[in-house]
Amino acid sequence: EVAGGYRFSKNVALSGAYIDNNKADFYKKSGMVQLDYKGASKANVGSWGAYVAYRHIGKYASIDPNTDGVQLNTKGWEVGTQYTLFKNVQAKAIYFKGKQLDTDKDASKLFGRVEFFF
Repeated sequence: EVAGGYRFSKNVALSGAYIDNNKADFYKKSGMVQLDYKGASKANVGSWGAYVAYRHIGKYASIDPNTDGVQLNTKGWEVGTQYTLFKNVQAKAIYFKGKQLDTDKDASKLFGRVEFFF
């Protein structure tokens, strides 16, 4: 795996990662690139952040994609946002639209969560 990122300013950052499982025959690569804007702070009511990402998650390269939008063995675009409702309470919304790697069928997911931090 190789990963990295660059912060253009205090509000804009670009990150990416690439994984290759050289022991697998199929679905052995995973990768992503993500552009972030701002960011929600748990302590700052009204703060928010948003991102757009392209993700390709091969099932033999990534055990757990550790994202709430993209699913294992899919590729496509993901957009998300996070907003601080109250101190230590954030709302998150994510939409993923892409394809399944093994069947080339459409894949999509809408995800939402409210998080409480103690």
